[in-house]
Amino acid sequence: MAVHQLSPGVGIAVSRFRLTNLSGAPVRLNHYSYVDFDMYGTQNSAQGLSTFMARYHRLTSSTSVTDFVEHFGYGADGDAVLPFATLRAAILAGCPDYATSPFSPGGQIGPADYTGAFQWKDRMIPSGTSFEVWVGFAHNVSVRTCPAALATAYGAASGSGSGILLGTSSVLGDLLSYEILGGAAAANQPWVIFFGLNQISLPISGLVILNTLDLFSVSLTLDANGAGVGYLPVPYLPVVCGAAMHAQTIYIDPSSPIGIPVSATQGLTYTVGS
Repeated sequence: MAVHQLSPGVGIAVSRFRLTNLSGAPVRLNHYSYVDFDMYGTQNSAQGLSTFMARYHRLTSSTSVTDFVEHFGYGADGDAVLPFATLRAAILAGCPDYATSPFSPGGQIGPADYTGAFQWKDRMIPSGTSFEVWVGFAHNVSVRTCPAALATAYGAASGSGSGILLGTSSVLGDLLSYEILGGAAAANQPWVIFFGLNQISLPISGLVILNTLDLFSVSLTLDANGAGVGYLPVPYLPVVCGAAMHAQTIYIDPSSPIGIPVSATQGLTYTVGS
């Protein structure tokens, strides 16, 4: 869980679930995220209005026209706000795909607390890749300001050609993610992810450098499966929304055929709020 206080009374809390498929075969996943929430700690004060938009539920206070909370599930295929017993029964029965909310916009949540869920339906996870879910709450700041998106791959891996760089772009005040899958030959080896302002294609000693390397770099060590994961904070600055940067990982790889034990992944473009 990452918690970011942006200013007094304003903040975002994000919880992430990541499943990496190491089985050697594709895996089909159905994932559900359920929340029981009371805005002010007592049942009677939890009354509110719900506005249903893609990926989030907006909860407003019954005593304030300006105070609000948004419960979000990025990339969810369906959502529901129902009484606890009804929602629990639906999940246990296979959780039908709530493509639209069963309530009309502006429907009452209270006087009981808010019980809502998001669904990621029939997601296929190829072997060697990961599936990541983001859910959380934003208080007095809209998660719609800069919704998240997957980072976009470009170029090709060089060296052994087996390295893969995955990532998720981010929202203001949150974290972007990066993940490398280097393969068994790269197990327990050091690696560096380089970030640059521009894409390039520059051959050097059998590798192809894919960005200008002029922002910053992060070093880590791959695990026993030849994989590594990390996160970087994105400042809550509106000027950052829409900004792009490019990444590539270079890592020690004894299986590399280029004469030196080094390989590089393909490039990845992150766009904040894309």
